[in-house]
Amino acid sequence: MSTTHDFTLPDGTTRRVTLRRDGTTVHAEVDGQALTLTVTESPAGLLLEGDGRRVLAHTSRVGDRVHVKLGAEPAAWVSISKRAGRASAHDAGGLESPMPGTVLAVRVQVGDVVAEGQTLVVVEAMKMEHAIKAPTAGRVTRVCFGEGQRVSQGDRLIELEA
Repeated sequence: MSTTHDFTLPDGTTRRVTLRRDGTTVHAEVDGQALTLTVTESPAGLLLEGDGRRVLAHTSRVGDRVHVKLGAEPAAWVSISKRAGRASAHDAGGLESPMPGTVLAVRVQVGDVVAEGQTLVVVEAMKMEHAIKAPTAGRVTRVCFGEGQRVSQGDRLIELEA
């Protein structure tokens, strides 16, 4: 099944992107131009390889938007409420960093069952500690950053499955 998204770039222009995933291969069409990528998940994000290029992609959810950052490029975003097609696993259950900082502690690992309100990650930002807590009970499906790693505002830290 393919999904179509209208991404807004930092300069305000919009790009229509259609994606179809087949295992670790993603077939994309960007404004009518076809592209095939190999996708590998890592703790630092998604490694995209295609057309002789490699780039690390980060996704994060902030409010009703999903931000996509490719390498050093400024983040593009897509409004969740305006997307066509089905939502991906990356659209729900993520817990994001409230501001830029450093991960001080990761108190869970993949497979852990957590209770609502349980502290999952502690991020230090502006000389303050921010406890990232589970919004609901669930199971940890992904830990996106390790202790000591720098995070940006909106970076997904943990993914939960209800």
